[in-house]
Amino acid sequence: MLSLEAKKVLLKSQKIEIKTGLPRRAKALGNKKTFLVYPLSLKINGSGEILNELNPKTPLFVTTSLLNQGDTISGKNLWGFSCKALRPDSIKVGGEARSSAHPRQSLRLDGEKCFLSVVEDFSGSNSGTHPQDILIE
Repeated sequence: MLSLEAKKVLLKSQKIEIKTGLPRRAKALGNKKTFLVYPLSLKINGSGEILNELNPKTPLFVTTSLLNQGDTISGKNLWGFSCKALRPDSIKVGGEARSSAHPRQSLRLDGEKCFLSVVEDFSGSNSGTHPQDILIE
């Protein structure tokens, strides 16, 4: 599973969906701790870039997650969450996310513990089990 974890992440996609309602519980590695999280999806050609690293720089949810500032992941369909509540009006259209063909959307996650994973890559293959089924209680 290709994923990243950080304090702050810049998301870009043609369609960002914030899951509304009550927060969910995400299991940390080893199931020793849980965190309240607010899920989201990047549905069309999404990407995420680490703006600020975790401190300490150790993965909380997936042992193979990218952790370095500037690391990026991208794919057709991505899923993730933030430990800070997300508001649909915080999604920006155009600006830094704009491509030559489409005014893409962007969103800055700054929930201290942010997670993003590729669900389906550009070739159409998926990562097997959806990360939500693994991490969310």
